[in-house]
Order: sequence, then C-alpha cells, then structure tokens
Amino acid sequence: MTHRAHLVAALCLAAVTSAEAAQYTLVSLGEYWNGVAINSAGQIVGNNTIYNRGLVYQAGEIRGLATLYGRPVTSGINGTGVIAGTDWSPNNVPRAARWITPDEPHDLGVLPGGTTSYATGINDAGHVVGASNYEPEGGRTYAVIWKKDKPKSLGSLPGSNNSGASAINAKGQVAGWATEAVTQNKHAVRWTLGTILDLGVLPGATHEYSYATAINRRGDVVGGATSSNGQLHPFLYRAAQTVPITDLGTLYGGENENCEATGINYAREIVGSCNDWVALKSGAFIYRRGKLQPLDKFLDSSGAGWHVYAAHSINDQGQILGAAYDPDGNWHPVLLTPTSVSR
Repeated sequence: MTHRAHLVAALCLAAVTSAEAAQYTLVSLGEYWNGVAINSAGQIVGNNTIYNRGLVYQAGEIRGLATLYGRPVTSGINGTGVIAGTDWSPNNVPRAARWITPDEPHDLGVLPGGTTSYATGINDAGHVVGASNYEPEGGRTYAVIWKKDKPKSLGSLPGSNNSGASAINAKGQVAGWATEAVTQNKHAVRWTLGTILDLGVLPGATHEYSYATAINRRGDVVGGATSSNGQLHPFLYRAAQTVPITDLGTLYGGENENCEATGINYAREIVGSCNDWVALKSGAFIYRRGKLQPLDKFLDSSGAGWHVYAAHSINDQGQILGAAYDPDGNWHPVLLTPTSVSR
C-alpha cells in the first residue's frame, strides 16, 4: 500500500471513529423550565421552575397550560399531543388531569372514598395512569388507570394495600410499584390486562426496594433498585424474561453512586442519570454495548463544552430530553437528536 493509500485509509478510519462517537446534536430549549416527557412527534412537556407551572414546547414555542384549580404540572404527552398531569389547588390538594389541548383541562377524578389523585403517564389511546388515595385519613393509594376519564383501581400485590403507576405503553401495559405484603417494601411491578407481576429486586440487595419509571411498546421496564451496597442502581426487565431484574451498573464506578433509569424506547435504548455525592460527580447516561456510557461522549460539535447531567425521556426516534450545563455553567433543558449515523 502506498503512503497516500495509508493516509486515505487512516483519514477514513478517523472519520468513522469520529462519526460513531458523535451521534447526537444538542439544542438548548431555553431557560427556567425543566423538560419531563417527549412524544414521537417531538412535542415536549415540562414545568416552569420559577412558578412551577406546566407548559408544552413545540418548534421553539412555549405555551402554558390552563388550570382548573390553580397550579398545573405535567407528567406525560402522547402521540396526538394530549397531556397528562396534576392540577394543584391553592391548599395543595392534587387532582389528576388531562389536557386535550393546552387550553382544555379535565379533572380525572378519584377512587371511591378518595380525595386526591395524580397522573404520571398517558398512551396514544388517551389512557392515563397514576394513583389515587382511597382512605382520606389513612394515606393509602392504589395505582389507577383512567379510561374515558373514569378511574379504575389496578390493585396491588396479594396481601398489600399500596401501589402506584408510573407509565403506560401502547398495549395498555402499566409499570409502577406496589408494596410487598410481608416487609411492605416497594417492588417494581407491571400490570398486563389487569394482572400484576412482581418484578422483584436486585440479587443480594441489602434493602429490598425497587420501582419502575418507564415501559416501552415491547413491555420492557426500567427503573431503580437498591444494590448489594445499598446504593440505587438502574435496572432492566426485558419482556417475558424470568425475574429478577437485571442490574445495569453505574456510570463512574463509585461506592456512593446512585443511578436511575428514566426512559426506554422500542430499540431498547435506555437513558437515565447518576450522582456520586462523595466524588461530586453527576451525569446523564445511555446504556449501550452492555454498559452505562456518558451522553457527553456521543455529542457532536453542537455540544462542545456542554455537560449533560440528566436524561428524562427518550422517544422511539431516539430523541433524548434532558438537562445540561452550557460552557458558562448555566443550566438548560436540552434536546439531543440522533444524527444520520446508525445508532
């Protein structure tokens, strides 16, 4: 091979390596608000950090949500732009709500005997999930699904009386948590056609605790669970696998590191965040090639000097909603969009 051929081959290899490492463009979504969820159309919901009120972001435009009781906050948005969240009254009583448009809030109600409720997710059929209390004085809640704005309890594990839902997929499968009968510790669970499945805890956990945060169209579930050293680790439950859940590890490898998975899409791309309070390290991750990797590693030149410290959600197009510090140390909600390079 000639010197020129060697040079061309080296340049090509460098370009491929660079392209593989630079897979996301970063766009700031402004300031003074946090993103919560992104749908398949790229619409984003979040909450203003000054007034703690819900908003929707699309194509550079931000719209606030109309309110029934005083202070709406968002939790999810489906493919048609319908928003789920919670509307808080002046005396801090929460009620689950759904917005067909930002100007059309609807109170989703509570379970019989209840006074409060909150919504956490919504699917493209418009079904909303969350939780409602059912004993005003007891503080107990059940996971709830609202269909046609009517609440239905999903119940809990046998012998238990507390649960909550976090997310719902297109098939109507619901991810969340429920207390275990003997210890009353929270366990991550998944409901399918009304049947609850205990996803268990991480092997060797010193404190049996887990919870689910997201579910994809396959029925895969992610969340957080205590590990053998007592710290929180992200987990994956693949649809139809045998329990227990799978430990995804940590980003920095520290003994005092807590990590949580917050999103998973159909391609099983998993995102989340880690924080080591002793080493003073925090960062957003993507689970790739069998390990957690920092999202910073995959930014193109648009992210030069930025540090992505949190990832909240990922859609089926691979877009990631998160938060990052700019080169001057100011934080922004950000959107990471995959380049044409294969993910």
